[in-house]
Amino acid sequence: DSIVRFLDVLIAHMPTEVAKNWLKFQHFFEFWRDFAAAGEAQIAYLYKKEFVAILIDFYLGNKSPVPELSEKKHSIGNRYVDPEFNPLIQTLARLIERANVPTRSGQSPLTSVARRGLPTYNLSPNDYKCLLSSDFYDKTLKEKYDFQSFGIIVQHLCFENEEFSASVA
Repeated sequence: DSIVRFLDVLIAHMPTEVAKNWLKFQHFFEFWRDFAAAGEAQIAYLYKKEFVAILIDFYLGNKSPVPELSEKKHSIGNRYVDPEFNPLIQTLARLIERANVPTRSGQSPLTSVARRGLPTYNLSPNDYKCLLSSDFYDKTLKEKYDFQSFGIIVQHLCFENEEFSASVA
């Protein structure tokens, strides 16, 4: 119970304290990436908290498709230094690998996860709204963040989804 309260406080600090100290936030997102890799309880907690939407909301700032997730958006980055968002993209990839994504045939793209017998999770409406935002894909490609993790996200969401595949292309 105290651990959950601690995690909730960490998430609550993301749009304020973490954003204000963006030059130092790499370790914050490395924590969440490693937390997402730690086990089922951790993944279930992150899905319950709509962490996909929270991360993308933070990442996109004022361009977020769900501005209600955080009241005040702080600008991150400047013309001399880019923020280190690779751990954030890696966390998203770990979460999206475990997502149930509707497809034409009903087959899930989770072949390796399904083969290991791991449970999958449903994305919330806010998660979907964020994942469908073209600003997310534009920014990630333009800023050249972790292409391998980004590829996992795109591959998973495009599997047997012709409309989404066309929009990403």
